[in-house]
Amino acid sequence: MAAALKFFLGQDAAAAAAAADDSDDDDGDDGDDNASGKQVLVQPTKEDVYKAMHKGTKSSKKKKQAKLKRVMTTLKKAARKEAASGSEGFAALHLLHDPQGFAERLFGRLQASRDRWETRLDMMTVTSRVIGVHKLLVLNFYPFLQKYIAPHQRDVTAVLAALVQAVHELVPPDTLAPVLRQLVDQFVHDR
Repeated sequence: MAAALKFFLGQDAAAAAAAADDSDDDDGDDGDDNASGKQVLVQPTKEDVYKAMHKGTKSSKKKKQAKLKRVMTTLKKAARKEAASGSEGFAALHLLHDPQGFAERLFGRLQASRDRWETRLDMMTVTSRVIGVHKLLVLNFYPFLQKYIAPHQRDVTAVLAALVQAVHELVPPDTLAPVLRQLVDQFVHDR
């Protein structure tokens, strides 16, 4: 169950990308930081490559080649991150055959579930994403989330994120009113 939920959440691909990034982090910092602490990514010119290969003493060539290699790996890593962040990890959710039936069955399973908290949280997240992406009406989902909206609740931010993902313009306001009342009562204080 957990593997299927991770598939729909896109976390298995993200974990593989993070492992690939960690293996590339063995290089040191090349000192190209600007004042804000972010790295300036500049493509090396042909002149830089030529100087690294042909100009200077043997030791200075090695230093220039090492710096060139660090810059190139940093550029490749940034390009991979940009490509990964540009595409949404919800491709499997878009290709569901019967999203309403899937969301209702998954929500029914969530209601009857006695699984670990992490698994139930993943079920909530997948259900909310399906509801939000396909603009479905699963009206019992919002009161179900209402009982998890409390300051002391474990991973309350993930529950709130699931609530936000499940809300769309087709949800009736009277369904959301008790949930918003609970949210205001629990998290907004006059002090």
